[in-house]
Amino acid sequence: ANDLDSLGEDWEEKVKKSPVLLLHILKCLKCQKGQEVVEIVRFAELMRSMDEDGGWSCYGPYKDAITFQVNCASKLSEIGLYGTEHEGETITVDIEVKKGELDVFTKTTNYRSAGNNVPVKIPVDDVPIEPDTEYTVAVKIDAETFSGDSGVKEVESSDHKLRVRFLNSDISENGTKVSYGQIPTLVFKI
Repeated sequence: ANDLDSLGEDWEEKVKKSPVLLLHILKCLKCQKGQEVVEIVRFAELMRSMDEDGGWSCYGPYKDAITFQVNCASKLSEIGLYGTEHEGETITVDIEVKKGELDVFTKTTNYRSAGNNVPVKIPVDDVPIEPDTEYTVAVKIDAETFSGDSGVKEVESSDHKLRVRFLNSDISENGTKVSYGQIPTLVFKI
């Protein structure tokens, strides 16, 4: 059906015994209605070859983090993370989204590597993002991953509606900076 409003306000209660995948699909469709999804890619080169430097070492208690600001109100819906050279490898990640010093989203989850340098998108529950305010995405990954290079300080969406400015983060302990590292993509709804 094209009219998702026909589900009503209590739609989640009505379908709670349905398969989890159906619930997730319906929730995504309801949330995305009328919103434009914009993927921001912050690296000009999407990887350092695993052969060249052995990969981006993410083992241990160290976080990779990047700070950003946007020019308009939006929602952060997904982050892209690099995987390993092993297709299907399960990678554990701790994710934090901070507004200044305040945690606004935290999650521990797993994702499966694609076995190449294509970032894997991980949902972050539509975190509200205010314009001209510093936010930080921090991740602790338990794997040796691909990494990005030739990062840019500012990216504008193709329709010029969203502009994202990247800054080095004080909480990045594993080496990620604007110019290289992890967290290659951010996906917003505007």
